[in-house]
Amino acid sequence: MTQPAYRELAESLRLNADAQVLLISTEGDTSPDVYEDIVWFGRNG
Repeated sequence: MTQPAYRELAESLRLNADAQVLLISTEGDTSPDVYEDIVWFGRNG
């Protein structure tokens, strides 16, 4: 959310340096190979 185009959205969601975000991914259940690429190698779509 550091892109200028998303500034208004980030502000409305209160996403800043103090924000805490919980992400839940189920990709490992549906595609173990893709999950490994994302988690271990940083692939991001």
